Amino acid sequence: MGPLFTCRSAPLLSLAVAAASWLLAPPALGRVWTNTEGQTLEAEFVRLRGRDALLKTEERTITAPINRLAQEDQDWIERYRELTRSREWGKPGAEPVRGQFFGAKNGKVRLKHGSKVLMLPYDQIGEEDWRQVEQALKHLEQEIPEDLLTFKPAAPAPSERVDLDAAIERTWTDAKGREIVAKYLGVSGPKVRLWMRDKEFVVPLARFSDADRSWVARQNLASLTGSFQKAMSAAGQVAMRAQMNAAGPPPGAFGPASGGPPRPQARPDAPRPEWQEGGYEVPPGAPPRPQPRREVDPSKPPTSPPPATPVEAIAVAPTTDTPPTPLADAVVESPAPTTPRIQHFDELSDEEYDALLDKAFASYPPIDYDDPYAEVYCDHCEGEYVTPEGYTYGDPCPLCGLALNRDELYIYSVEDEAYSRPWYLQRWARRIIITLVIAGIGTAVKLGMGGE
Repeated sequence: MGPLFTCRSAPLLSLAVAAASWLLAPPALGRVWTNTEGQTLEAEFVRLRGRDALLKTEERTITAPINRLAQEDQDWIERYRELTRSREWGKPGAEPVRGQFFGAKNGKVRLKHGSKVLMLPYDQIGEEDWRQVEQALKHLEQEIPEDLLTFKPAAPAPSERVDLDAAIERTWTDAKGREIVAKYLGVSGPKVRLWMRDKEFVVPLARFSDADRSWVARQNLASLTGSFQKAMSAAGQVAMRAQMNAAGPPPGAFGPASGGPPRPQARPDAPRPEWQEGGYEVPPGAPPRPQPRREVDPSKPPTSPPPATPVEAIAVAPTTDTPPTPLADAVVESPAPTTPRIQHFDELSDEEYDALLDKAFASYPPIDYDDPYAEVYCDHCEGEYVTPEGYTYGDPCPLCGLALNRDELYIYSVEDEAYSRPWYLQRWARRIIITLVIAGIGTAVKLGMGGE
């Protein structure tokens, strides 16, 4: 009977061991990250927070400084930043919606703008929006939803959008020394339009090296000079025409008597002008109408006419016995800055970025990342950083200096930062399943032994 029990129990035990090992094994967590010291970590990418990357492991959320990651991981994050940068979404002609790409599911594209999460249906996105979503999902190694594939637009020929033959292809270098080869298509505001990998990219000019910015400036100098010359020529023609009109016609052009145009003769049945009918308009050259006398009330003090000149205004200004406040004791409130220090946080080096945050938060309590914390996303410089308790809307952005509005301040909970996992991969569900499997194995073994 012993060998029979062994033969019947061995497959059952091997199956139980396999099931337990599968349940105990941690699920795949996105990708393997490497720091500058060669240490590796398997974690799921959550999102960016300024110069840090939030990575979710099986146990907790880790804040990883981007500059301490390997160059391959930094390039991955830089590409993710480009694909999820704040932009305008929507079909041409429709009212645009601005936000950062946050995900796509249930027939809608999720966009984040400050504290708001916007939902844009698939049928309201344009061709460029669809390609942006496609590239972002591929970069995150996520599958494109099937319902989104039905809205995939036909790829237009490059010649329909840009003149690639006339575009100059050159090597571009960013502020960190990385190089790309792309064709120059022109500028759009403070950004450069580049063509590479059969797609058009719009990159802020501030992210390139000084040599690239100088090259772009020289390329636009000729077109700006030509436009300026055309504008000056048109302005000269307008000035000459205005000068000729101001000189008036030569004397005698309208008659030898007056040198001006003859006055039209009024008809007998024509209506009389308004000034003749008791109106308020006075014909040119006529004396002003007499004003009715105003009775003076002797019970009221006489009033003086308003001063005619600034000197008179100073002379008649009322005096006071209160001495003026000394300048040293006066409190002068500086108005909120209206001109930003920077246009984009990428213009700052890592040392400048950290120094500005440390200076702004020096007088506030330290930040505890284990508790729900407040975070800011500046709509102007696109800086994203955690703020200490007490730093709220109305305070200036530490990076660009502009005042933060209410929509740019929002609260995050550490537990809600990671993308939600299926219920069967949650820790509590796995523990319940392991317990049930072990109990089932014990029951099966007992039944097998009892059957003998």
